[in-house]
Amino acid sequence: MPSEKPKPQKSAIKDMAGTISTAIIIMIVLTIFVFPKFWGSKEAKSIVKNIDSLAGAMESYRSEFGSYPGGNSREISATLRGENDKKKKFTDLEKTDDTGRLLDPWGNPFQFYVSNDGFVIRSPGPNGEFEKGDGRKGDDFYYGSQ
Repeated sequence: MPSEKPKPQKSAIKDMAGTISTAIIIMIVLTIFVFPKFWGSKEAKSIVKNIDSLAGAMESYRSEFGSYPGGNSREISATLRGENDKKKKFTDLEKTDDTGRLLDPWGNPFQFYVSNDGFVIRSPGPNGEFEKGDGRKGDDFYYGSQ
């Protein structure tokens, strides 16, 4: 009966080195691109919660009334804060500007755009200015319903 040859150790070491290299590359990518979004400033963490909360408020309003709230950003802000036919509050966000528009964590007013089948919520981000175009290259935050 012929004896089996043991696998050479070099192959196992080479495989392990490849796995470690891959793990290091993944960690570098996560550190540079992913973790900063979650471990950023207090405002950056808060904006995600705020926009998610407002999106939930818009959907709750639609479930309650059969459509999304209408009007401009001030009117939609007031509606979500309880100025509606049922006096029902849909958001816990209270911080507003002097016209009644809800504010993001940097003190900038959110913008709401509503159509019959969806909505968009935007924040200009830390620089306080809405970027031209789709905003993906700037510091804007936005949520669009499907």
